[in-house]
This record gives sequence, structure tokens and C-alpha cells, in this order.
Amino acid sequence: TGAYGPPAWALFPPYFASAYTFVAALEGAASSPEGRVAAALKRLETFASFELAGALLVLPHVLACLDDVEGWGFLTDSPNASTDDLCMFVDAVGAKLGVACAAKALAPRVGAFLDKVLAGDERAGARFLRHADLVFQALADRAGPAAFSKLIVPPLVEASRRGRRPALQRAASEALARTAASNCLGPAVAARLVLPALVADVGREQLHGDRAETLASASSTPRAAAVVELCDALGAEAAAPAVLLPLLHADGCLAQLEGALSDPGNRAARRALVEIAAVLRALLGALSAPTVLRFYVELPPAPLPSLLAVLVPTPRILE
Repeated sequence: TGAYGPPAWALFPPYFASAYTFVAALEGAASSPEGRVAAALKRLETFASFELAGALLVLPHVLACLDDVEGWGFLTDSPNASTDDLCMFVDAVGAKLGVACAAKALAPRVGAFLDKVLAGDERAGARFLRHADLVFQALADRAGPAAFSKLIVPPLVEASRRGRRPALQRAASEALARTAASNCLGPAVAARLVLPALVADVGREQLHGDRAETLASASSTPRAAAVVELCDALGAEAAAPAVLLPLLHADGCLAQLEGALSDPGNRAARRALVEIAAVLRALLGALSAPTVLRFYVELPPAPLPSLLAVLVPTPRILE
């Protein structure tokens, strides 16, 4: 050191040496995805002990364990596979970063991780979604509902459309329905951000083009079941406008199907109609008389007998 400058060690922040040791340990275990994940999980307490500047310095190396889904044991067929480790990781990292930073740094990486899981093996993706509630709850809590809705809800909605991957479709629809839990997004946020995304797909003719789908299966699609479950969680009366307006309005889904239903050979349109009818029938018994009058009688452009024909489809209408 010179007479006019500080000692060499003073040129670096006090956390630099421990951060260097931390990163060296992570990178030393990076020869396999499993090793990187295990090293990161083992050092979560050390990560939490850094001051924020130190945590941000090592953060890219910590988040790197989300780059390869194979490093996480819950994607295996083991009966002991669990998402607990990922939940602990998201919770610990998010708690250290704070909501604003976690929304910008952690949530996009978890969203990209989810994309990879859903694009991979169908059984593994469905297994993850069935046990991912605590992961989603941790992310919504640590990164905020806005980041969760922007980065997690869209891939789940897209997976819920995949009729050719039925196990994944069902698991994604059920996961979306469970976002209304108070320890995840909660009813109010789910009503605003999740329910409309699901309702927009109810009765979409394009989603019923699979010739293997029958009228019976169209009446109990995972998507329709998720809408009904969300309505139960939110309260049918409160959820009614968000569901019934898009379906029964003059420009709604039911009106848009009218032309397609005139073609006797359009089976996709009839399956879409049955899905709409399933939602309408499920809500009908849970609504008050004034709400039924408003949405089922006064709102639809078609006369009441035509609407009743949809609620109680006859063989002539469906076949």
C-alpha cells in the first residue's frame, strides 16, 4: 500500500471474501445439476446471512440451479419425491431479496423453470403441479401477486388447453383453481386475474377440435371444473358477472357459437356448447333468483326457451 491510499483489503467490501467462498463452493459443485441444487440448498442460511449487497452479488450463481429442471428430485418417479426443497429455496431467496427485487429477479426464473417443466414429460409435469401449491404460495408471498399473475398464471392457462396431454391439462386446471386459497393469491386477486383467463377459454370452438373428445367428456372438462371450483371459492354471487357476462352477453361466447351450431357436421361447436352448458348448470342452483333473472333471462339475446335448450340439451340439439 502507498502512503496516500487505503490498505488493499479496504478496496473490497467486508462481505467480499465470504461471497467469494460462497460462489466457489457453488461452482465447485456445478459438474451436475443435482450437485448444484444440493450445494445451493445447503447454503441457504449462509445466503440469508449476507447483507443485501452481498446477496445480490452471489444471486446469479444461486439462481443458476433453476436452469436445469433435472437437478430437482421431485421430477423423478420416486415415491419420496417432494417439492419441499423448491418451496424452501423460493421462500428463502425471496425473503432475502424483498418483494420488489424478488419480482424482478426471482419470479422470472421460477416462471422459466415452470415453462421447462410443462414442456417436458407429461407425467412429471402433472406430478409437479399436483404438489406445487406451497411453491406457488411462497412465490406469490415473496414476489407479490402481480409478478405471480404475470409469470405463472399464463403458462398454467396454456397447459390447461392441451387436450392432447390430458394429465397435464387436468393438473394445470386444478392448480389454477387452487390459486384462490387465502395463502396463495387469495379470492379477490384470483377473481380478477385467474378466473377471466379460464372463462375466456370456456366454449371456445378451437379448443374442442380433438375428434377423440366426446360430448360426455366435454360436459366435464378440467377447465369447466376449475371455473366452477373458483366460483365456489369466491362465492357464486360474487363470481357470476365475471363468468356469465362473457358467456351470455349479446356478443358473448354462446352468441358466437350460434352460426357454427347451424352446421350439423360441426362436432367441435357442439362439444363447446356442452362445456358452456356444464358451467351454466353448475352455477344455476347456487345463485339467487334475482341473479338468475338478470343473467339467464334478461341478458341473453336469445329468448328464454332457446337458453333453456342449452341448459338442458336435447339429442336434436347436440347430435
